[in-house]
Amino acid sequence: MKVGFHIHPFAMDVPGGGEVQLLEYVRLLRERGVDVWLHNMWKPEYRSLDIFHHFHLLSGGLATLDYIRRLQIPIVLNTNIWFDSTNFPSVNVAEIRAYLAIADRFIANSHAEIANIAEYTGANVSHGRVVYNGVRRQFSEPVDTRVFSDLLPFEGRYILNVGNVEPRKNQLRLSLAARELGIPVVVLGGVRDQAYLQECKQAFDGFYYLGHQDHEGAVLHAALRHAQVFALPSTFETPGLAALEAAVAGCHVVVTHGGSTREYFQDNVTYVDPSSISDIAEGLETAFQQNGRAGELQHHVLTKFSWESVSGDLLAHYHELLT
Repeated sequence: MKVGFHIHPFAMDVPGGGEVQLLEYVRLLRERGVDVWLHNMWKPEYRSLDIFHHFHLLSGGLATLDYIRRLQIPIVLNTNIWFDSTNFPSVNVAEIRAYLAIADRFIANSHAEIANIAEYTGANVSHGRVVYNGVRRQFSEPVDTRVFSDLLPFEGRYILNVGNVEPRKNQLRLSLAARELGIPVVVLGGVRDQAYLQECKQAFDGFYYLGHQDHEGAVLHAALRHAQVFALPSTFETPGLAALEAAVAGCHVVVTHGGSTREYFQDNVTYVDPSSISDIAEGLETAFQQNGRAGELQHHVLTKFSWESVSGDLLAHYHELLT
């Protein structure tokens, strides 16, 4: 089987969880003997493909998918999306419906995501399938945390946040909640909004931005193993790869109630209202009251959501499409 992967052209400039997911798919499919071709406009291989797999619903991809449709190549679409009051007013519903209509199958990160798409767009979702997001087991392994702790300009407890700095990730409210508690916030990730980063810094002098860290690098691994509390109070998450990784590393996790987080974490984390600074602060306080590492959460995520345990579903959906 040969599958072509396609994503919008600037996706890898400031990669996030969706891009990590794509690269994990590449690794896992190749380990299972699938020939994965990463789209190269200068050397197209369309006519040798069994499936064309497009990631994300960012405007601009429909023309490519229409061309692939005319070549009679089956199309799989990763939606990786969530609608709510914070983003739906700016959504081009007709375009989203067109994406869903042109796909032979679409892959969502949860059953909740499929239901959310149906609710907000009214589109036919009978061709939707679920492949849960996964996490590498390596994040559960011991590591010398000094490679991270030596970067900290203070001693004592802190809140760790891993994610690209932008309004959806909600670091500003997180910073204000942390200021209420007098606990520093340490952020690792790319910057998608420089003005927003400056707002976060100005809101609390205990806000420390330590830059983008390679997903497979030693600093990120050490940070997740060193931190006691990890917070991801985004407007929504599906469910947030960094939250999965923090869970596997043994952190106590504070996460948004928006999106598909409950389908993944069930009752093993602290949920917060991303619009409420006081609720985020209360959730952080609750997490800090927990002792030791979050063993039950770690076991739950490792058992259900390792990449190895979920990767077979994607291949099964490919085979279903081709038979």
